[in-house]
Parts: sequence; C-alpha cells; structure tokens
Amino acid sequence: MYKKLIPILAVLLLVSCGQSSGGLPAKTNPKSQTVETHVTENYLAQNGLIADYKNSKEPQYLSESIGLYMNYLVLNHDSETFHTLYKATKEELAFKKNFIKWKWGDKVTTNAFIDDMRLYSALRLASKQFHFPDYDKFASQIASNWKKYGVTDGVPVDFFDFKTKEKAKTLHLSYYNSSAMREIGFSEAAYEPLKKVQATPFFDEIFQDGTYQTTGNEVNMIDQMLIAIEYKRVTHKKEPHFDAFLQGEWAKNNRIYARYNRDTKTATNNVESTAVYALLALYYEETGQKKNYQKAIDKLQMMDTSNALTTHFFDYMHKELVLIKKGS
Repeated sequence: MYKKLIPILAVLLLVSCGQSSGGLPAKTNPKSQTVETHVTENYLAQNGLIADYKNSKEPQYLSESIGLYMNYLVLNHDSETFHTLYKATKEELAFKKNFIKWKWGDKVTTNAFIDDMRLYSALRLASKQFHFPDYDKFASQIASNWKKYGVTDGVPVDFFDFKTKEKAKTLHLSYYNSSAMREIGFSEAAYEPLKKVQATPFFDEIFQDGTYQTTGNEVNMIDQMLIAIEYKRVTHKKEPHFDAFLQGEWAKNNRIYARYNRDTKTATNNVESTAVYALLALYYEETGQKKNYQKAIDKLQMMDTSNALTTHFFDYMHKELVLIKKGS
C-alpha cells in the first residue's frame, strides 16, 4: 500500500512546487495579443518595467503603470505576461519587505496609496484566476505594510517613507480604492473623508487634519472623476452637483474637457483627455446612466492612442481597460 502512495505523493509535491516562488503559473490563452504587442514594442523597457512614453529622454517607470497593465492582463487571461511583469516589479520596485516604490530609482524611498491599492487588486485577482498563491502572498504583504505604517487615526495617507517610516499628512481623495480597502479590512473611519466631501460642483481634492483643501484654481478632471466614482461606491449615490455639471457640459459642448477653472466652471483650454473619457465611462456604468455611458464610449473610441511618442501610458491603458471590460 505504501509503495502505491509514493508516486501520488511525488505528483502532489511537484504540483506544490509549481505554485511556490520558484515555479510558474499555468500558461493561459489570452483573448488577444494586440495590446501586449503594442506595449512590448513601444513602452516596455529593458528592466522589464513600463515607460511613460516611447523614446522619452528622461523616462519614468511608474508603479501606477504596472498596476494598470496588470489589471488589463488579468482581464485578458494572459498569465505569462503577467508573471513576467510581476517578477520585474519584485526585482526593480520592491524594497525589502515588499514596500513598493512609486517609481523606479535608487533614491526613491516612498510609495503611493493609489498605486499600491491597484497592485493589490491585480495580484489578488491574478492569484485566483491563475491559481498562483505567491501573488496573494505579495498582495498581503503590501496590505500589511499599509495598515501598519500608512494610516493616521484610521484614515490612509498619500504615502509613507519606508526608510524613515515618516508618513504624509495628506490624503488625496482620488487615491481611494474602496473595493481593495474593503478586502484589506480598513476600518470604517477610513471612508469618512470621502463620505462627507461635497462638490460645488467640483470636489475638494485633499483631506488633512480634519479639513478639506483644493489643489488650486485649475481643476483636473481625472482627479474629479476618480473621486466621483469612489464617492458613488462608498455612499451608494452620485454627488448631485457634480453630476449636474457633467450633464450641463454634455448639453452645452457635447464633450467634457480635461481641465476647468474652479470659479468660472469653464474649460481652461480646449484639450480633451483619453483618460477622462475612460473614467467617465466607468462613472456612468457605476451610476447606471446608459445613454451617457455610450456617449463617453463613443468619445473614447475617437481618441487616437496609437502614437506612443505622444500618448502617455496612463491614457493608453485606461482606454484599453474600458474596452476590454466592455467586450467581456
């Protein structure tokens, strides 16, 4: 009987090793390779990270880009590319006990809450989808570091310095990722700044010492959309003043611009943003506004992101994330 058990135990041991830090996740069949090919040819650097622009003289390799791309790769069922990116992240951006640098560089000693929450979500999803527990272990360490070092009175902050252990005094409300935070187990106090913020019609962007502040007189609509999406997810309602502003802009201009003057409520220039339209689509999906969702999708599909010399990876990947979700 014991002789019969030996081959079975050997197989189980091999399977277990295949899911350890030295193994590889099972290879999957991606839905498409179009995005991966474009990224490899235009944004992928020799260090395995993602550059902000193609052929930039001073490229930045951001953890923000890694998180966005990881989320796309999970949706595209691409375990092989995901694992390659995961290894590069651990080798190039992780510091000691998996503190993640917000950008690549020897002198960088801080992380960013928004970027780490995005990485956490991607790793958790990938662990389940690709049946690779190491991703979950990595995500759990990121979460543990934030709960230990990155909160003040229960409220997360923008960043902390993992060498000095000093932390920011501010929280940008656009940094919220409530779904990741719920999984991690942040207390209810963590969501209070977002629950109580008001828009007139724009949101104040910063919370510090119990009060709200703005980033200035020029409003960045990427930040506003990120806040609006998370406001809806946390409060289960849309902010009426901000939503009315969007409705008015569609009616008057048939578009949403990238930046507005906080006082006059008018666009500071005629620039439109791919990322803004991508986030608008997510916002309208979240708030159940089907007609406006289609408006945002139509505008998004008109935005040309094919030239990596002029298209920031943030814009390119936000568009592709919305489109792959739409096609699912």
